[in-house]
Parts: sequence; structure tokens; C-alpha cells
Amino acid sequence: MKMEIRLNDEQTAQGLDKVSRYNWTMRNVPGQFLMIPKTDLEVDAAYQRNRINQRRVDALTRTWDWIACGCLVVALRDDNKWFVVDGQHRKLAADQRSDIQELPCLVFETGTRREEAVSFLAINQGRVGVATARFTTQSVDPFDVLHLEPTQARGWDQGKLLSEKQRSLLTKQGINPDQVSFTQGKQLIAEIFRRWDGKLCSFKQAKVLRKYGFGTDVSFADASATIDQLARNGWRRTPVVADGNPALN
Repeated sequence: MKMEIRLNDEQTAQGLDKVSRYNWTMRNVPGQFLMIPKTDLEVDAAYQRNRINQRRVDALTRTWDWIACGCLVVALRDDNKWFVVDGQHRKLAADQRSDIQELPCLVFETGTRREEAVSFLAINQGRVGVATARFTTQSVDPFDVLHLEPTQARGWDQGKLLSEKQRSLLTKQGINPDQVSFTQGKQLIAEIFRRWDGKLCSFKQAKVLRKYGFGTDVSFADASATIDQLARNGWRRTPVVADGNPALN
């Protein structure tokens, strides 16, 4: 019975193979699962994220979870070196733990850095739907979006509350004032004014850029142009690689 159901899924109502009928394509070949020593894994900065989310690395380090870790996606180059295509934060976290010597990896043989860069973008594009669901069910961490380290409350700020004007300003920027302390609220407001004065992208723009894998330290005009291009492209980031660096077409 299960075999009959599977065959029905693979065939059209007329009994034709769907792959041939609809000209479905397939890129690459299946990878191989290996446990690789963490010290043998390298990261290529040419296409990986320029900024490391240290807060994420620290959180992974403190509370390592093998199920959440899953498999790192690794490229095996012609020189027999292993390069992390997806999973650099997990690799960095594992580097800090003496009780982790090897990491589970799904290994693919690659011919060029460009091929790895396209794969890196393809993996992260595939997560857009997941990211959207996460953003709609819980608030976005503004410190993560703006690459800020939250300031610890000083003694004389303990117990203080944000004013209505401060709360209103944060709310207009899309930041929930109930989820930040007085000190952190002031820090975020200072960053908002810094961005206004420097004509940098707003927090709302930064959220969109961050979601699609772009940097957030860009001008308001450049952010607007990038977001407009994303909208025209159906909110899909098109991988275009020049000199090994991915970009938006």
C-alpha cells in the first residue's frame, strides 16, 4: 500500500513520471555524512557573513544541544580542505568547548568558491519562510538587528521606567518598549538618533535587511533601494556572484 501511494505521488494522473513531464531540475549530488574534527573545519570570509553574532555564539556555547546542532553543511575542495558553507556559528561555539572534538557534517564536493557562495545563498534563502514565522510569533531582538551589545543597568538607573515620549519613540520604530529596560531603551534611542544624524537606515529597514542577509550599516537611501529591489523581485534575493562575493541582482 505504501509503495502504491508513493508511485501515485511520483506520477501524474495519466501515469507519467512527473520529473520528465514537468522538466523538474536537480542541482548537485547527495552529500555524505561525516564526523569531522572541529579543528579541520575552515570558514571562507569571501562569502560568509561579515559579522559574527557573538551573542548567538555565546548562547550556543553555554547550552549546546546536539539535536538543535543538526549537521553543518561542508564543502570538500580539490585540495582536500573542509570549508563550512552553513554552520559557522555552531563551529565557533564548538571551538570553545573542550567536550566537543568532532562535529556532524554533510559534505559536498565542490569545484569552485563561486559554487559554494551560490549554495550559501540558496541555503539562507530557503530559510526566509522560517524566519518570517519566527518574526511573527515573537518580537525581533533589536540589539541583534542593530549589532549592539546591551548595556548593563547602572546602580542609579535601577528601577527607573522609560517616559511616555521614550516609549512612543521606540514604538514608532517597531521596538516593543515593554521588552527593554530603562538603560537599554536609552541605548536604543541613542542609536536611533545616531542613525538619523548619519542618514543611516532606520530600524524598520534594518529588520528587513537583516532578514534577507544584508548588512545594516548602510545609508537610508541604499537601504530603500535594496528593499525596493527585493519587492520588485517578489521578496526573493537573487544570488549573483562576482569575484566570489554574493550580491543582490
